Amino acid sequence: KMGSSTFMLDSTTMNLAPSGNGYKTGFTKEQVSDMLPQLLSAIATASGDDGLLSLTHLKGAQVWTASGRKIGKIEDVLFDQLGGKAELLFINMGNSILSDDQIAIPFAAATYTHDGRVIKATIPDVMAKAMKEFKK
Repeated sequence: KMGSSTFMLDSTTMNLAPSGNGYKTGFTKEQVSDMLPQLLSAIATASGDDGLLSLTHLKGAQVWTASGRKIGKIEDVLFDQLGGKAELLFINMGNSILSDDQIAIPFAAATYTHDGRVIKATIPDVMAKAMKEFKK
């Protein structure tokens, strides 16, 4: 354990080996501490860029248009086949999860802002219009 941050590591880089119901590394705690900055800098984020977004906080985030109209909330994030990069946002445009007003848009089509734990996704007005037309 090294702080409260969670991050993913390549098993070959870390010399991981099965141990009971988990894994152990061939490195000492001091060696891992020395490597930590380099390991963290090599990790790709879910969004594929330098911005860090928590999937836990992204699900349920409100989706707004650039002109300031709320159009829904993020129900889920869909990843590429390797699970390393977010590709699509699954957005609920209705008032209920059982609504038929659900659609997926490219992850990169939205911009993300956050204030502490609250994330807000903003999409261009043109995309919002296209989403509305698609759902008709």
